[in-house]
Amino acid sequence: MQMWSSERGVIFRRKLHMKQYLEELSILFGRTVNVEEIGDPKDLDAVLGAYKFWDFSSQETEIEFNDLQSDRFRGLIQKLHAANPSEVHIATPRTRDCGKSPSLPITDVNFAFDFFLFREACISFITADMEDRLRLELLWPDDRDEKGAAIITNGKNWAGLSY
Repeated sequence: MQMWSSERGVIFRRKLHMKQYLEELSILFGRTVNVEEIGDPKDLDAVLGAYKFWDFSSQETEIEFNDLQSDRFRGLIQKLHAANPSEVHIATPRTRDCGKSPSLPITDVNFAFDFFLFREACISFITADMEDRLRLELLWPDDRDEKGAAIITNGKNWAGLSY
């Protein structure tokens, strides 16, 4: 019996995660994202197979979480946009169950989000042309009780750009 790979399993997981997924996307988009804007999860495997950024090296930097609000981080976002102005789709751990997000310019992403919104600690911003990716990995407080973030860039245009 193929319980979770069945159509019913897909529908169940989508219903289970959709509310939180829409909440996350709405915060990152800075506007309400509706379920009608989300792609069908059945189409996601074809999209995932098209990613071209896997073939490129990456740059990784760890920063304090609050630095996502800094002029320096905004400068990185501007450099990424200049290197590849293609809009980005946002991927969280719920994307596979819920479907592809709508797209927006990376310069329009609201990076002023609550650290604890993303319990799974990973958000990717993937260009619509599938050439580049910015990945944020949220780092839980350490012994100094500071929240952090790892900024990882890779792809044809973004691999050489770092914080």
